[in-house]
Amino acid sequence: MMITLPSRLAPLIEQRVSELRDSTDTGPLGEDYRSIAIHYGALPLYADIGGCIALKPTGEWLFFHSNQRWNPPEEVEPLDANAWRAQALRVGSKKYPELAEMLPRRPDGARDCEPCSGRGHFGSRDCAWCGGLGWR
Repeated sequence: MMITLPSRLAPLIEQRVSELRDSTDTGPLGEDYRSIAIHYGALPLYADIGGCIALKPTGEWLFFHSNQRWNPPEEVEPLDANAWRAQALRVGSKKYPELAEMLPRRPDGARDCEPCSGRGHFGSRDCAWCGGLGWR
């Protein structure tokens, strides 16, 4: 799914992708994240047992399934789920603070998320129902 990015963010995301391409991080996901940056021009923001969510400077969201290496010609698909995009932005903005402005604002009349009682998390785990926002 494509979203419209604030105009100042596209070059910042491209810069982060470029930095990741040149990275020598050998941590648990370092090579996989680097591969996504190199082959897809996308910035990985969130990964769990299901896969990885990445954002391109064009505003396109990508989802990489966890049952594979994250490089071509593997399964990659557009990401349409709002809660998962919010989750990726919440987690990603901790590492890339410039993305915080993209987090959705709680609309008037939004209800607290029932499963997490509006906290956005269960202990150290984020709530998958609301993407860690605490409301729906």
